[in-house]
Amino acid sequence: MFEGSLLKVRRAKQHIADLEARSEMFFASNPSILSAVDDLEPGHRSIVARVGEPVPAEFALMLGDAIHNLRSSLDLLAWQIISPVAGVDEKQVGFPVGKNLEHFAKVIKSRQIEMTHRPDIVEAFLNTKAFDGGNDLLYGLHRLDIADKHKLVIPEVRYFGVNNLDLERLDPALQRTKLYAGVVSNSEGNSIFSWPLAAESPSLDFVQEAIGKDGGARLDSALAFGRVHTFHGKLVIFTMKQIALEVEAVIASFATLGY
Repeated sequence: MFEGSLLKVRRAKQHIADLEARSEMFFASNPSILSAVDDLEPGHRSIVARVGEPVPAEFALMLGDAIHNLRSSLDLLAWQIISPVAGVDEKQVGFPVGKNLEHFAKVIKSRQIEMTHRPDIVEAFLNTKAFDGGNDLLYGLHRLDIADKHKLVIPEVRYFGVNNLDLERLDPALQRTKLYAGVVSNSEGNSIFSWPLAAESPSLDFVQEAIGKDGGARLDSALAFGRVHTFHGKLVIFTMKQIALEVEAVIASFATLGY
């Protein structure tokens, strides 16, 4: 039952697993570079991070394949349910996704779901809430699939912690440190720490040496969706795994209706 859709989900999960393994290798062999810089902000010292090498282009291909398999598994589900109905325009058959609840209801009609004459099927599609502000995983998947048709969905490197960095050693003024969250660039980089210089602050060379002490400080980093995408800032692997589980749940919900 819905074997084709499930095959596509399994294939998507394999792409996600492959991307996870390759990203772990990338971060292990290509750690972020940290350096100390003065006066990015007047009177402040900053620790700047950048990635030594850019995210491999193949990551976008692996991610795009996972996105498309998950999205097309839903269309295949709708096709199996609706296309056998007499009088259906096959060109309009597809899994309904809307911009909002009102638009979602219109898309369900345009997808000819009501022609099944099965109120339980119509209700099942309505219950997916595949619209913005309803089921954000399904709506986000739809938007990612559209984006990937026109432009590669290239993940960014996002950090969420620092290892092997003795903050107290860097500067007594670090008790006033501000930690920024954000994306690590492979060109100019960006500031992850910034604090006001004080009379007792050590030299810039001392801070740079402390960063490299005992093998060097390292960022905890992961792939994240960029600004132009629905899941901006969210971790790619975790989010894609959530989407795959959601798609599986949708397929399972229709399987209970006798298909």
